[in-house]
Amino acid sequence: MAGDGSFDCIVTPPKPGKIEDAQWNPNGREFVLVAGSQPARSTLFDLRGEGIFDFGENHRNCVRWAPHGRFLMIGGFGNLVGEMTFWDRNKLKPMGVTEAPTPATTYGWSPDSRYFLTATTRPRMNVENSVHIFRYNGDGPLLSEEFDCLTLAQWLPGSEAYPDRPQSPQRLKKKKSGEAKEAKPAAKSSAKYVPPSQRGSGGGSFVAQQLRAQHESGGAKKLRGVRAEGAKRAGIPGMPVGAAPKPAETLSKSAKARAKRKKKQEEKEAKEAAAKLSSASAAAAPAAAAAAAASAAAPAAAPATEQADPQKKLKKLRKKLQQALKEKREAGEALDADQLKKLEGEGLIQDEIATLEAQIS
Repeated sequence: MAGDGSFDCIVTPPKPGKIEDAQWNPNGREFVLVAGSQPARSTLFDLRGEGIFDFGENHRNCVRWAPHGRFLMIGGFGNLVGEMTFWDRNKLKPMGVTEAPTPATTYGWSPDSRYFLTATTRPRMNVENSVHIFRYNGDGPLLSEEFDCLTLAQWLPGSEAYPDRPQSPQRLKKKKSGEAKEAKPAAKSSAKYVPPSQRGSGGGSFVAQQLRAQHESGGAKKLRGVRAEGAKRAGIPGMPVGAAPKPAETLSKSAKARAKRKKKQEEKEAKEAAAKLSSASAAAAPAAAAAAAASAAAPAAAPATEQADPQKKLKKLRKKLQQALKEKREAGEALDADQLKKLEGEGLIQDEIATLEAQIS
């Protein structure tokens, strides 16, 4: 997955089974994956998760890149025998195969990418504590030293930047000449005897045939067209990581013109609907204001109507006069302030009654 989320994919292991190791090249542009049941398969992948090179099937469970990224070691340690294959990444060819003399618990490249160290240390291994140093192509061990008790063995960091050097030409020439010498006697050797009953099937026992097929299928080869599953680009900001944008539709000129006219028609209809809504709101406003004014004027009109009706007023005054006369008849007792006020207003009430009766008649 890219750090900014612009790309992510699922890398399918080159062989079914558990993943033994996965290590990035120091240049950050590729990585090696060791996966599958033993013998495991080692494969080189690029940033897109696409296979570049198949290192073949061998009993391996770890990968170590040299600091410059030119060489790498693919080895089998732990419960494996300790075989190591040294590869030239630029040429995609093996430089040499060797085996650690003792079970290695610590291993790694020197800062200048020219030597490789293996060591057996405590507490993982309490016996055979030792250090062994090999050349970048697997030659050696150049140095082997045993210890009664060894707990740590590692390279000191380099104090200067070392140049990225390829294989030494002289060593490469010696290797090629040695391979040619070994090939000559092999050409002269006669074919092995195969029993008549097994000559049609390739000869040898069933176990030998399986081992031969395993060896042939484990050969290193370049990979073409091997892609990672689910490789996607996230091209829209805010889109979930891994979600692919919809592919762009290609329309003809007539289809584009129809879409343009339809869009204009929809915009026109939307404007007309908005205009109708605003005019309806403006027409409803005066009616609402008139209704509010009428409701406010209704309570005020009631008292005016009562004042304009003399019959009701006359009835109220007569009632007050009767109460005043009653208070006057009971004058034998002490009167309170309210009773005295009613008696004092008796004359005024009689005058108002006379006035109202004159208006009515």
